[in-house]
Amino acid sequence: MHFGSSFLCGAFVPIEFLPKSVLNLAHILPPYWYIQNNEKIKLLEEVNFETLKPLIFNMFIMIGFSIFFVILSHLITKKRQKIA
Repeated sequence: MHFGSSFLCGAFVPIEFLPKSVLNLAHILPPYWYIQNNEKIKLLEEVNFETLKPLIFNMFIMIGFSIFFVILSHLITKKRQKIA
C-alpha cells in the first residue's frame, strides 16, 4: 500500500508528469501532503510566517490524518474485542 500511494502522490515521479485524475486521488492520501511540504521547503528562500503558512497548513492536514487513523485503529480494536 505504501509503495503504491507514494507513487500516486509524486514520490517517484515528478508531480508535473502525473495526470490530473491521479492528482485528485492523491489529495486523499497522506504521502501527498508530506511530499508537498518537502517541495515547499526545498523552494523556501525566506523564513517568516507568510512563507511558513502553507507548511503549517499541510502539517495540520497530516496531523488530521494521524488522528483519523488512531481513531479508526481504536474502533477496529474495540470491534475485534467484542467479536472474540
